[in-house]
Amino acid sequence: MDRVWRLFETVLEEAEHNPEFAARLAAAVDGSVPGHDPGPRPTRRGNRRAPGVIDHFAELERGEDNLRRRLEALDVEQLKDIIAERGMDRSKRALSWKN
Repeated sequence: MDRVWRLFETVLEEAEHNPEFAARLAAAVDGSVPGHDPGPRPTRRGNRRAPGVIDHFAELERGEDNLRRRLEALDVEQLKDIIAERGMDRSKRALSWKN
């Protein structure tokens, strides 16, 4: 761990004395390029799924038939979002669903 701290201290010292290095370091950390506006970021990042479009617990409180109707109206990707959001698929089998 001591080596990691020395590495960070060295990087910080260089950034304090070298503005070009500091700009490159900032760009590497936040993913930006100096003088370039990347525009809006995508809503999904990496392997993160979008939040579920319904709260299945709230729908279940209104009755099992109501929940079934709401789930049947969703496409496969929306179902996967709900499963991933609630951590219902530890084996990750649902992510391979096609239909």
